[in-house]
Amino acid sequence: MNKSPLVSVVIPSYNHESYLEESVMSVINQTYKNIELIVIDDGSKDGSIALLQSLQAKFGFKLECQENMGLSKTLNKAIRSYCGGKYVCCLASDDIWTSDKIEKQVAYLEQHEEVALVYGRARVIDSSGAVQNSQTKKAKIAKELSFDTLLVENRITALTSLFRRDVFDQLGAYNEDTVIEDWDMWLRIAFSYKVHFQDHEMGFYRMHETNTSNDALKMVKANFDILTFWEDKIDKDLFVKARRNASLNALRWLSRSQKEEARKYFYFDTACLLDKRLYIGLCKLFFY
Repeated sequence: MNKSPLVSVVIPSYNHESYLEESVMSVINQTYKNIELIVIDDGSKDGSIALLQSLQAKFGFKLECQENMGLSKTLNKAIRSYCGGKYVCCLASDDIWTSDKIEKQVAYLEQHEEVALVYGRARVIDSSGAVQNSQTKKAKIAKELSFDTLLVENRITALTSLFRRDVFDQLGAYNEDTVIEDWDMWLRIAFSYKVHFQDHEMGFYRMHETNTSNDALKMVKANFDILTFWEDKIDKDLFVKARRNASLNALRWLSRSQKEEARKYFYFDTACLLDKRLYIGLCKLFFY
C-alpha cells in the first residue's frame, strides 16, 4: 500500500499548444509518483484540445474541455470537483516544473504540520525555453514569509507553490473577481497560517507575448482592489507602505504608454524620494 499522500495537480490550459506538452510532461515525469493530474482546457482556439486528447490517451490523466470561463473559475472547478489529494498545486500550461519539485515539497509539509503552503525559486525562460534569469547570485530569502511582507510585495511565483487542500476549503477558494487570484489566495493563507520558503529551484516561468501578466493596467487595478480589501483589517502604517509600493509600481509600468492611468494610481509621500522607481517613472511620464 502506498503511504505517500496523494497530490492533486491542476493544469488550466488555454491557447498554449506550443508549450503544453512540455508542461504536462514535467508533471508526468515527477520523481514523486502518487499524483493525480487534472487538466481543464478553458476554451482554447488553437490545437491544444487535440494535443491534450492525444496525451490523455497515453498517460490517463483527467481531462475536461469547456467553454471559456476564466482562470479563477477553472481552478475552483478543478479543485472542488476533481481534486482528492491532501495537497494541491497548479501549473500554468506554458510553465515547467523541475523533476523533484513535488517530492521536495511533500517531504517538507509532512515534517512541518504547522505550515500551510511552501514555495521555492523559479527561473525565467523565453518562448523558446532559453533561460533569461539564471539566478547565479541568489538573493537571501527568509524561511518564513510573513503576511506583512507578502502584502507589500508578492514574492511567491505561483508555479512553485504547494498547499494543503483543507486550507483551500477553509478559506473559500480562489477569488473569481480578480486577475491576481494567486496573490489574493496567498495573502489569505498567510494571514491565518504559516508560509515557508524552500531554497530550491522548483521550475521555469515562461515569459512570452500572451502572458496575462503583460496587461499592466489590469494588474495595477487588481493590485489596488486587493489592497483596498485589507485596508480596514490591518495596521495603518502597513497599508500605507503597501500602497506606496503599489503606487510606485503603477508609475513604472504605466507612465510610458498610459500616462493618465499612471497619474490616477500614483500616491506620493516623502518615502518615495528614496526609491529609484519614482525617478524612472517620472522620466517616462514627462519625456516619452
